[in-house]
Amino acid sequence: MTSETTGTTRDVARLADGAEVRRRCARSTARRLLGGAGVIDVVAYRWASQPALAPLAHGLTAAGDWLVAVPEARLPVGASGLPERMEVRVSIEQLGAPSDLRVQIASLHALGTLRLLSAEESSRLLDTGTESEPLHAAAQAPGAVLGLLSTETVLVHARDDVEKLPWSAVVDGGAFPAPGREWDALDVAAALDDAAVRRLLEELVDGSRRGIIGRPVAAPQEQLAAPVLLDVDAEGCTWLVRSGDQVRSVVLAFDRPVQGMAELQEALRAWRATA
Repeated sequence: MTSETTGTTRDVARLADGAEVRRRCARSTARRLLGGAGVIDVVAYRWASQPALAPLAHGLTAAGDWLVAVPEARLPVGASGLPERMEVRVSIEQLGAPSDLRVQIASLHALGTLRLLSAEESSRLLDTGTESEPLHAAAQAPGAVLGLLSTETVLVHARDDVEKLPWSAVVDGGAFPAPGREWDALDVAAALDDAAVRRLLEELVDGSRRGIIGRPVAAPQEQLAAPVLLDVDAEGCTWLVRSGDQVRSVVLAFDRPVQGMAELQEALRAWRATA
């Protein structure tokens, strides 16, 4: 990829319908991160010690409740015992798939409240259904306490963009891939050969395909001879692409969002047919 270096990043992205793709990716990313993807950190920032609660897992119920399982031993204790409710700062970090490359592809941030739940309420909320299997397992762990997170807005950093989204915009609709199924989607997309990927990315640079071309950053020490697949979601696939001594993330958007493995395979077949 060479021609993408002409003009500004946002100029190129706009030619590739990047503005709309960015908004759609932000919503899709928020749903995935709230649903259980990524690594979550919760801090009770109003307490003097600002304790980090070291969550075990998190996820959304079918009814849209945002639950988090935390070790009771990490909860701050006041004069009257455990607080029923506390103000918290939440952040979730999502890294790219390759274990030998630390590439942050998205993060979510929110200020809100955490209300600790009784055993009865925990069971009732979990029984409404959640796609996060780790949350189910963590909720049953010895010493774990389930809490209900509440917030009005979330801030999403994804694909070289920042979007502030109201809760109502991200809580509705499912997420793809579901928590724990990310590697299944990556395995399917990894079947695209390097030559096809390069042609598709060239078409994105030329403006004949929709997507996002990220800002260039200094290349890592590792050699990247071919585009590296970082992530797959409902909106498209993300690759890390090297050009000289720089790398950038590039999102190639599907013609329409996918919501399952069958639709993902169909979208990839369409790419192969035209690449």
